[in-house]
Amino acid sequence: RFRASAELAMGPDARGSSLAPLFVATTVIVSLNTVYFKRMLNCYRSSAKHDLAGEEPHDYAVFVSVFDILLWAVFMSAAAWAGGWSTDLPRSRYPRRALIKLAAVDQVGTLLASLGATYVPGQMQVLLNQAVLPLTMLLSLVLGKRFGVGEAVGACLVLTGASSAVGWPSTEAAESLSRGLSIFCLAQVAVAGAGLVKEGLLHRRSDAVEVGRSCPPDLAEPVALGVAVAWRRVPLGIVLAFAMPQRPSSQGVWTDLFDGWRCFCGQQPRAGDAGCETAAITTLASVALYAAQTLLCLRLTQCGNATLRSIAAVTAVPLAQLLFTSELLMSQGDAEAIGKSSLVGLLLCLSGFALYTRSSSRPSGSVKAEAEKV
Repeated sequence: RFRASAELAMGPDARGSSLAPLFVATTVIVSLNTVYFKRMLNCYRSSAKHDLAGEEPHDYAVFVSVFDILLWAVFMSAAAWAGGWSTDLPRSRYPRRALIKLAAVDQVGTLLASLGATYVPGQMQVLLNQAVLPLTMLLSLVLGKRFGVGEAVGACLVLTGASSAVGWPSTEAAESLSRGLSIFCLAQVAVAGAGLVKEGLLHRRSDAVEVGRSCPPDLAEPVALGVAVAWRRVPLGIVLAFAMPQRPSSQGVWTDLFDGWRCFCGQQPRAGDAGCETAAITTLASVALYAAQTLLCLRLTQCGNATLRSIAAVTAVPLAQLLFTSELLMSQGDAEAIGKSSLVGLLLCLSGFALYTRSSSRPSGSVKAEAEKV
């Protein structure tokens, strides 16, 4: 759901050592969140047995995109209360319009990811998520940042790896998978945009320090930003749910929302809703991991920048792919084997990020320049 230079983050100096624990924690939580997000979506869609029987596939992804964010806002507020952190943000650094823009981009990404990821295998999602790095670079180019040849080649390798993971779907799954892939890829554009907006907001101050050189002492600012954005996303999620075109499998937004709630409560509103029995506990676990990922990624952006979050995400790829093969985590027979295309994609993505990391550099003052343009 949905990412400073790696040398600054993981280098031998004091700056790298201070960011290393945060980087590792973010990597682990990102991999777990990826798996539980897919597991949650599996609970809110018709079973494979139902679909293979020739019945029309259906899902409650619109309900998930709204209810998931409502729970997330509650979790973020609870985290702020438990940590004793203030949720007040200085208006001079966090204009209302900028917060609404961030909330809108974030929520569009969540809606598209929920709709697309429902029909995209988890192994494929893990690698497609890595397209955020080259997309972040492309958007950064628009904001005036420049990259070296090694960084550009590394990003191209990552994009090639993400593309190779798609492979060739079977005829039976081609229609729903192709539709899901198109929507999920659009979600990555929104994620990349949201990452840059967050970077600009967190570095929007006159006394900004160089990336990784000095990290603020606590989570107060990232938590306050997370809470502010979370509650603005709730009404936007409802508006987007009613504004989007009706899908063939939909029975109307109100019906889909109500049936999604019934599924969360453990009922089976429609034939084939085999996952509703575990929907509630899986949803709560997914939202808790999403909240933890949000806090860690905001902190990583605060101490580093959006690119460092992308690097943390790709480091989580091998672990996430391994977790998707687990029968324990992926219940109801949803465990996935690692195919050849996934292995090729993994190799290309890791090679691309390794090249990018070695070639990357952070020109002085670039963070402040990007912050002023957001």
